[in-house]
Amino acid sequence: RDFTAMQSAIKSAVKLRQPRVKDQSVIDSRYTFWTPKTEMDIFECGTSMAICVGSYENAINQNNVDIYIVSTPEKKYFACLSVIDNKLQQAKLHRNRLIHSDTYSAQIVRLWCEANGISNSQSYDLHG
Repeated sequence: RDFTAMQSAIKSAVKLRQPRVKDQSVIDSRYTFWTPKTEMDIFECGTSMAICVGSYENAINQNNVDIYIVSTPEKKYFACLSVIDNKLQQAKLHRNRLIHSDTYSAQIVRLWCEANGISNSQSYDLHG
């Protein structure tokens, strides 16, 4: 990854294209689903979680991927979801652990996907 480009994101307040899903609600109040609004949001998420989402700015703005961040009261960056063509492609925890390794969290993500019309049945990250 181009570290220089990622460093410039730290200083950037450039707004990202917002994804199609507007309903961020989920049954369990411990989980908050939100969309990154700026390059800084995805950079901080990537750095905090030790994942590569910080480099997704162009893919987001070119309408190739939608990114959703999952927070809990304990962690601002608990999980990161990648949706392409209304299908869940990735669901990662810290250091790219697959979310299916946390059964309860995986169930919450499934419920959120279903509530928002996002296909998830083919996602290895979610189902293992």
